[in-house]
Formats: sequence, structure tokens, C-alpha cells
Amino acid sequence: MLYGTAGFAWADTRVSATAVGVTASDSQVHSGWTAGAGVEVMFAPHWSVKAEYLYRDLDSKTYFSDIVPGGLDSGSIKLHSAQVGVNYHF
Repeated sequence: MLYGTAGFAWADTRVSATAVGVTASDSQVHSGWTAGAGVEVMFAPHWSVKAEYLYRDLDSKTYFSDIVPGGLDSGSIKLHSAQVGVNYHF
């Protein structure tokens, strides 16, 4: 079976920085979209193997705006991922 997928994506990120023995951290939630495609093939009764590729495009966020004037911009985040798996069908 060949398939495509698309939808909403989000990532909860935390950034930490240490300088002169002091550590500061900040967290943001990036949102965006995802799209991908995959294939799944039955190789035995109740068993299948699959491979999938996903692309995620997440928005930019500003970190440490309370510490650094103007903050630090993350820029947009673009992720490529591939995964494989084996499934058992009940």
C-alpha cells in the first residue's frame, strides 16, 4: 500500500546556555505543517513492514527575550525524517 500524509506539526523545544557558571534556559512551542509519504507491505499473515518519509516546516520563535535585548531568533526549523517499522496486525 502506498500512502501520503499531511497535517499540523508542533515541537516543544528547550534551549539552555551556560556562561560564567550561570545557566539560563527558555522553552517555546513551534508550530507548522508536515507532509510525507510511505509504503507498507504484508510479508506474512498478520505481519507487515513499512517505510515512511516526513518533512516538517516549523515557525520561528524568539528565545531569551527577557535576558537579551531583542532576544535570539531561532529561524524557521525544517526537519526531514525517515522511519521504518514492522507491524503485527491483530
